[in-house]
Amino acid sequence: MFSANENILLRQHKRRVIDYVESTIPEDALDLGTAVMAMQVSCRQPGCVPLETAITVVFPKPPRKMKKKRNTAQQQQQQDNNSTTNDNNEKEEEVPSFPKPLVPNLEESRIGGNFKTRILKPLSDVTKDDVLDALPPSFVGGRRTVESICIKARDMIFAQIGQLVGGGGGENN
Repeated sequence: MFSANENILLRQHKRRVIDYVESTIPEDALDLGTAVMAMQVSCRQPGCVPLETAITVVFPKPPRKMKKKRNTAQQQQQQDNNSTTNDNNEKEEEVPSFPKPLVPNLEESRIGGNFKTRILKPLSDVTKDDVLDALPPSFVGGRRTVESICIKARDMIFAQIGQLVGGGGGENN
């Protein structure tokens, strides 16, 4: 396991990464109970990054709106008759949600879901730029777009091709 000093350092790095993520979330969303978790995850499978950082933003569940409806005896009897003859008319309960997303254009923040991302570096190496690159533009300063993902994939493929073919020497490439 980890020594006491390693645990202290890991907690400091975790706090730093969480602060980076929280700085991209609107203050009113944090006030409503949005939580950020960061953890260092290890992988021993071939081709895996040995240590990576997993980040989860947990948005609060919106309050349920309770509607009380008073029925007269005649309305209750009519409802009972309708329910025995036609069960398809039952009211479906609406999923509770905030009127607008807590983070603009991020549906998870409106319905109380989670947003997950990862950074292929250990917690100790994660910078604010790494966090911004892992977050979509819905977060303040987020830079993760389809275009940026494609560019990274292209660069990784070129690097792998370069390793296979030998991408360095003094010959024409």
